Amino acid sequence: GVIDPEEMNGMDDDGNGYIDDNIGYDMADRDPYPDPNTSQYSHGTTVAGVAAAKTNNGVGVASLGNGITVLPIKAANAPNTITHGYEAILYAASMGADVICMAWGSPTSSITEQNIINYAYSKGCVMVAGVGNDNQNAMYYPAAYNHVISVAATQSNDAKAAFSNYGTWVDVSV
Repeated sequence: GVIDPEEMNGMDDDGNGYIDDNIGYDMADRDPYPDPNTSQYSHGTTVAGVAAAKTNNGVGVASLGNGITVLPIKAANAPNTITHGYEAILYAASMGADVICMAWGSPTSSITEQNIINYAYSKGCVMVAGVGNDNQNAMYYPAAYNHVISVAATQSNDAKAAFSNYGTWVDVSV
């Protein structure tokens, strides 16, 4: 999304603690510019774009989420490292997000992160996360937390993708 300078006044007009966050927010850099700095940050943007693609417009991709609104939130200030995921989840929940896509993960769990997910869940958020790409039968977080829909990858023949993590804790494969 392009930010209209006319809509930016350096003030927190809605009183939510974030200045000029009319199209989302960059939690890592603490500014209202959530666009990825480089293509190395593009995974979450790509996932959101696929989820929100418009249908029947003749532009190469369509999705089930036709017509949804995306709240872009950047949660990293270095490639392959999520540094502000907790803040991103809290912000999305406070902004009334219906679905939170957590396009990151680790084999390490955290009571704090589970509590943040519990909070977002209590606000009515549906949370979704990938199960990891290490071809391992091991829990992967945030996908393995309570109240998160864990998603594994499949190939075009609907078999497990060679790289996808797996296990009884996985909710769905796509």
